Amino acid sequence: MRRASPPGTRPPAAPVHAARRGAPCQGDGGQLFDPWVCLGAPATATSRITLGTASTVLPLRHPVHVAKAAASVDLLSGGRMLLRLAVGDRPGEVPAFDPAAADPAGRLAESWAYLRHLTGGAVTTGHSSSLGELPPGIGMVPGPAFGRLPLLMTGRGGRTVEWIAEHADGWLHSALPPEIQRANTARWRRLTGEPGSPGFKPYAQAGYLVLDENPRAAPRPLPQGWEPLLDLFKTYEAGGVDQLMLNLRLNSRPAQDVMAELAAHLLPHFPTPGQPPARLHI
Repeated sequence: MRRASPPGTRPPAAPVHAARRGAPCQGDGGQLFDPWVCLGAPATATSRITLGTASTVLPLRHPVHVAKAAASVDLLSGGRMLLRLAVGDRPGEVPAFDPAAADPAGRLAESWAYLRHLTGGAVTTGHSSSLGELPPGIGMVPGPAFGRLPLLMTGRGGRTVEWIAEHADGWLHSALPPEIQRANTARWRRLTGEPGSPGFKPYAQAGYLVLDENPRAAPRPLPQGWEPLLDLFKTYEAGGVDQLMLNLRLNSRPAQDVMAELAAHLLPHFPTPGQPPARLHI
């Protein structure tokens, strides 16, 4: 964690993936630790790196509990929390959470409204839904560090892109070939606005990365070298991607070595806010 956020630097976002239950039939155990306990470690071990969930499966959790946990992380970390939400992609785990089993996509929308009510700033009106009742004037303590917690959609969540553009503060999509990604971001920009415009909302992309020891190895499903990878990332940046989330779990090389190469050869081409002139965050 400290390698990802060395003293005296302000690295781009490197969210902590923390939200899934173990599901051996999926080929991996997902997030093995409780996500909110896990987020406490980077919150105290770092001071600048962005924290967040890759996806909190909202239909499987009560929105009041999610709001309380996320706002606590946000406040304790000085406002570094990004809450990404999803409907879930592991149907085998849904029956363990019986109240959510009937209609996860419908429950996501209802839970989203409840969560936004609790994390959207000063609460003056009540909120009523099948998930609970909040009388007027009743809110949540503590609130987010800066008054409003960013909520981003991961995937589609069973909703339309128009719904996501209206209700979410950003959209995280799986990795796409550049030509498909450009069409996706163009649609997103039409709905939310271009960078610098009042309605702008970021578009993020996530995927696995295995860094080949040969720096000139061409990008392919896995692995790939950092030199052609820089060209690929620049293509994504030009196509409208604002943030890349890289999962290094499949690397056979030590993660610290991979991170060191990325920091030395790729990150300088994507400076952080306040430094000229790139816009993509990795």
